[in-house]
Amino acid sequence: MKEKINSYSMKIELGILYVLLALIPSIQIIAVANFIDKVTLSFNGSASKDEVYIACVYIFLCLLGNLVFSELIKLSKIYYIQKYDIKIKDKILSKRSRLKYKYIEDKDICDDIQVIEDEPANKLLNVVTSILEIINIIIRIVGFVAIIIMQLWWIGLIVLFVVGIVTLISYKSGQIKYDAYEESAKYNRRAKYLQKVLSSRDHAQERKLFGFFDKVNLMWKNQYEKMRNVEYNANVKVFLQLGFSEGIANLLILILGVILLYPLSVGNMSVGIYISLISGSFKIVDIITRELSSNIENLTENMVFYNKLKSFLQLEEIDDIPFNNFTLTKFKTIEMKDVTFTYPKTEKLILNKLNLKFDFGKRYALVGANGSGKSTIVKLLLGLYEDYEGEILIDGVDIRKFSKKDLVNFEHAVLQDFSRYSISIKDYICLGTTKNILEKDILEVLEKVGMRKKVDELNFGINTNLGKLDEDAVDLSGGQWQRIEIARSLINDKAFTILDEPTSAIDPISEMKLYKLFSKAIKDRTSLIITHRLGAARIADEILLLKDGVIKEQGTHDELMNLHGVYYEMFDAQRSWYDEEK
Repeated sequence: MKEKINSYSMKIELGILYVLLALIPSIQIIAVANFIDKVTLSFNGSASKDEVYIACVYIFLCLLGNLVFSELIKLSKIYYIQKYDIKIKDKILSKRSRLKYKYIEDKDICDDIQVIEDEPANKLLNVVTSILEIINIIIRIVGFVAIIIMQLWWIGLIVLFVVGIVTLISYKSGQIKYDAYEESAKYNRRAKYLQKVLSSRDHAQERKLFGFFDKVNLMWKNQYEKMRNVEYNANVKVFLQLGFSEGIANLLILILGVILLYPLSVGNMSVGIYISLISGSFKIVDIITRELSSNIENLTENMVFYNKLKSFLQLEEIDDIPFNNFTLTKFKTIEMKDVTFTYPKTEKLILNKLNLKFDFGKRYALVGANGSGKSTIVKLLLGLYEDYEGEILIDGVDIRKFSKKDLVNFEHAVLQDFSRYSISIKDYICLGTTKNILEKDILEVLEKVGMRKKVDELNFGINTNLGKLDEDAVDLSGGQWQRIEIARSLINDKAFTILDEPTSAIDPISEMKLYKLFSKAIKDRTSLIITHRLGAARIADEILLLKDGVIKEQGTHDELMNLHGVYYEMFDAQRSWYDEEK
């Protein structure tokens, strides 16, 4: 999808203002020269006072024009930032919500999105204004050189050559400064992180317990010094380059001033033009060595943002078109056939021709060692990744043919790293539900997960806000958050419910009891529990043991124990958690 987020009218308006502003210095050189000449001529009566006054008016108009156009540019920037800020942010957020999941887990893309979301309208406007600033400088230089050529063409060519050399040095200086900015940015990011460790509330307890302040502070200083040294060395290099080129250019201007004395002495050049050109020459050198270098650096930096934004807008989006108006409410089977999967930008095989089948109404438990691919199976079943070999079928239809909206209405997942929203308990539990939920329904699911008593004790009951955002909000323990999240899954009437280790903060025995309640509550639905605690797996109708990217063992708890295989060894190692005897 291509998004058009900039405006031609903005470019045209700002372009006209920058061009008009760029023409003023050349006009001002002529106006100042005319004023000096008129004043000189007025001494011997060759020019009237009115002519001197008119010459003053021309200078005043130049100064006024410079002021007016500069202020109009400032006002235009403010206007366009305010006009497009919400629109651009809305388009970026809208695009982000439609991105394929593979991009959400890509660290580089997430870093780019953070850069893009930080004042995008201002940065996008800076891309345009950086280009216009450079065009403005070029027009001023060309105008100045044109005036010299009109006086002595060969001197104009020499000046043009010198301007070209100084411009090239300024361009390289701008590149050096940006390269230094890029290099120092990695040290700056690290320094900011360490500063957060030293000052944030999240790390306060460990700072007190382990007393690592001095060590982390030293690490922060080290990163900060590296950043400062990179920037300092670059600034020194740029200073020497620009200082040398500026010195040479100013020396050439003095030589130019001597050369122009001859046409001045023979009457081929007026005193006004001579003085204006010499003073203008010094100003042009300053513009090239200071403004041009700075604008090239800004343009390089802004183009990095623009390219990130352009790449972001070209990322693939999820398909929200329903498949033949097919409604996913119930199903007979969900089947994974010869599924092979590798995460993007990696080579490690996570699933290797995996075959798996879920029948409607049954309770399943997926177990295996950490890193065996359990959560990967969940992501594929949820349709978060589509780049896999093999097939995932719902009643014989490839899951990739269904829209994400269809899948959201069909299945619900409670993930191990679920989000904790700072909203009321009532709103939290009802998130993602389209049907009308009554208060008694909410209290009922809270009772099932063992949170009814805790919620009743709160001042506002189910209307109590969670988190730390509001003064009257309540921050729950890890286990309580997980119970609330499971209550949310119970309130959703979905055909297929997945629990991906959401109870890690609950002790094993309480976990097993909670899973029993959960299993009883969704007896008319299909459920899949992902867990590394095998005690909870016993309540399942069928246990699936994942190893080496395939299902190694499959059956009930008793059947797998009788096999004396991998499941038996894993359960035997955990037996003491559940107060059982061998």
